Amino acid sequence: MGIFNWRKKKQREQQFEQRVQTVLAGVRASREVGKAEEESEEEIIEKTKNYIDLLNQKLGFGISEEEYPEIRITKHASSQYSPDSNIMVINGVSPKGDDFGEEIGHFLRRRFVPDSKERLTNEFFGFIGRRLLKNEIGDQESFSLEFENRTESLQEIKRKKEKALNYLDLSENQQSKYYRMYYRMRAKQAMQERSNILHHQRGYYFASRVDITKIHDWKKLFTMPDQEVRRRFFTTTPDYSGL
Repeated sequence: MGIFNWRKKKQREQQFEQRVQTVLAGVRASREVGKAEEESEEEIIEKTKNYIDLLNQKLGFGISEEEYPEIRITKHASSQYSPDSNIMVINGVSPKGDDFGEEIGHFLRRRFVPDSKERLTNEFFGFIGRRLLKNEIGDQESFSLEFENRTESLQEIKRKKEKALNYLDLSENQQSKYYRMYYRMRAKQAMQERSNILHHQRGYYFASRVDITKIHDWKKLFTMPDQEVRRRFFTTTPDYSGL
């Protein structure tokens, strides 16, 4: 290889290396920007407390700060509220208004009806919590308040049931005790997933139909027995009397 060609080759290699380093520098810079914009755990905890305060005061729930839940942040699980321990877990990976509103809704419901075990009405109040927070803070947070397509949800419920029945059939045809137990466990899991979708789907659907402008006594709604909530709001003609 002549000296001229060797120099051109080295020049191309250096230019390529410079382009690579430029791209890598851009990637590192974008990551640093993302880290800077990411809220700290302390900021998310403070924000959650402020949102509880906001709904508590604006809607007249009258709950003392001593009764507020302990707030924890996780990056490895979905947001959830545990009434037994009064602990609210918020997913710290870009939490949305849905996370805050839904878990606050669950907290408020179980604060006034601690023995409520009915998932349908619990999910109803979770979605109501989303709507109430959205109504108060507007576009400060990201919300998904448009109810999921009912047809798709019903189809998924049907698929889960068919999957469970298929696993049960498989379990009956196994000679191995281990595989019989395995397929029965998978069938049980599929039915639990079906139940979870069904409860969320129905609770969210009826909560999405509530006209929140017709309710003025929110504490009264959140203290209603499960049966009365179902009777008055799990219907095409909601009953707002006395609220």
